[in-house]
Amino acid sequence: MNNNIIRICLAAALPAMLWSCSEKMDNSDFSDVLGKDYNQEILWNVDSLAFRRAGWSTTDASYGAEIRQAQIKMLGGTQSVSYITYPSNIFITRIAAADNGVANTSEIATGSKAVFAINGGPCDASGATSFVMIGNKVISEDSGSSSGAGALAINETLDGSTIGIVSNASSSALQTDYTSALIAGPVLVAGGKEQTFADTEENNTRQARSIIGTDDKGNYFMAVIDGGVTGQADGATMAEAAFIARIIGMQDAVCLSGGNASTLWSGTDGVVSHPSGNGSYDNAGETEVANIVYVELNTPFAGGDGTKNDPYQIGTSRHIQNMSSALEEGTAVYFELIDDIDMEGIDWIPLNYADPYMKIVHLDGNGHTIHNFFSSYASYPSFFGVLYGECRDIRFLNAKIDATQSTAAGIIGGYLGTTGKPGLLENAYINGTVAAGTENNFGGIAGNLRQGTIRNCHADVEVSCSKDINATWNNGLGGIAGRVYDNAIIENCFVTGKILGDNTYNVGGVAGHSEDWTTNRTVRNNISWVSELNGRAAVGNIFGRWRATENSVIENNYRNPACQLTTYANDGTVSEGIYNEGNTSDFADCGTPTDNPCETATTLGWDTDIWDLTGATPQLKLFIDSDGE
Repeated sequence: MNNNIIRICLAAALPAMLWSCSEKMDNSDFSDVLGKDYNQEILWNVDSLAFRRAGWSTTDASYGAEIRQAQIKMLGGTQSVSYITYPSNIFITRIAAADNGVANTSEIATGSKAVFAINGGPCDASGATSFVMIGNKVISEDSGSSSGAGALAINETLDGSTIGIVSNASSSALQTDYTSALIAGPVLVAGGKEQTFADTEENNTRQARSIIGTDDKGNYFMAVIDGGVTGQADGATMAEAAFIARIIGMQDAVCLSGGNASTLWSGTDGVVSHPSGNGSYDNAGETEVANIVYVELNTPFAGGDGTKNDPYQIGTSRHIQNMSSALEEGTAVYFELIDDIDMEGIDWIPLNYADPYMKIVHLDGNGHTIHNFFSSYASYPSFFGVLYGECRDIRFLNAKIDATQSTAAGIIGGYLGTTGKPGLLENAYINGTVAAGTENNFGGIAGNLRQGTIRNCHADVEVSCSKDINATWNNGLGGIAGRVYDNAIIENCFVTGKILGDNTYNVGGVAGHSEDWTTNRTVRNNISWVSELNGRAAVGNIFGRWRATENSVIENNYRNPACQLTTYANDGTVSEGIYNEGNTSDFADCGTPTDNPCETATTLGWDTDIWDLTGATPQLKLFIDSDGE
């Protein structure tokens, strides 16, 4: 009998065989007959054939993603299945938590600007912790046992993200190995094999199930098996959910929250599954959840083309790390923050650190905050390196600069402006620490200020230098800038914190040192409210060592009379008096004492559209929020 006749016989006999048999049949015995077009690993039975032959509706969701939906007579009832498949290299997979504890999946997804989303985990709250980590930060970690639980684990890189399905998940291991993760329900499929499940009510009850998984071709899946509506969506046991996940094509899959929480959402179509919270077979029965898994397009920025009229939009730590690749020498590139950014775990390489410092950067913070910024780069550790361009309306909270291997540093720049390359910082709140281990110039905002302007800024900083350095008179340490050169302006600024120079010469609450050969320097209308200030020889609440030169002005600056100021002599003993007090050409400037900085700022004419001068100390209005200043 030839193969064609065998195929005809099998085609006629196979359905009857499948319907008459109660156990699954492995088609491997027929591999020669069925040929390469058949998946030899699939167990051919009534349910798998019904699933394959269902009247699937398919929606092209663009960029290679598809939404598929069907109602299928299988597993002794009706299964309503919706799933989205998308290529991993085109999309980024992330986790998001509800802002106020719980919210609908659609609400969290919309707020996250998602393309697709599914409710999060865990599947069984009595058997798995609700551990959630987003961007290396643990959001939730209950005390339940995670033994036997599966996890969705995500690693995000500058190129995109990869997801993994982890069995027997440990929260400590997830924190070590992944960027984001959530411990959910059991792993359904591992290495293409359906898993087995404990004989529990949770596992054996048919209900809605949510699933996320991967195949071996670089595709990811989000799937919901609807439940709770008898005859239209009967739901699945855990074993049945594993079976469906595998025949969809998942090689690895984990169960997320089920029951009324199960929701699959698309940015173009809204809720596409049939959540059972209202007991009806429609799209309106969403139940609030604590977190979701969502997907967005893998683009270097959230939008924009880098021009002045359409800046690149930065909304995540991945976007901000892509800034460097968008820069080119001699061309101005524009960026804007569209959300707060947490940079925890990133050791930042400055944007413009290499000679000839020709990368022109304009950054508008739009009132947003960069949290946990850190840089220890050897060349000008800071955000910009050399700020050639403009930065405004931005806040840095808990920034840390390790400048122990550098000769100049600040949170914003090693240099803010330099010869022929002007820089501007305005309306900025800078909070953090700058720790130097060598001699030279270090400031809370900038190490050096040359052809730069710092205006309407609040520096809340601790700037310190190692006691072990072999200090020289060329050093400078300041709350805003270490050293001030030609064509530099510091005005209408407020400084709080501590400036701890110890063995360092030229330490100032606002700035440390100025050159006697530079011109056109202006330091005026500033208030130094630091609580502690110390250094060697030349120490002043406003300026450590000011050298008067042509067209240079230092005027109308005020200080905190309660500041603990200590000056050390060359032999390390405490020195009495202020460096060159009474001198008009080379001196430490301590400013005028004031007991009311807000009243003083009002007298100085600080702009009340920018500053709130109604409290105990001046505050930038742009950043008066729940985080405080």
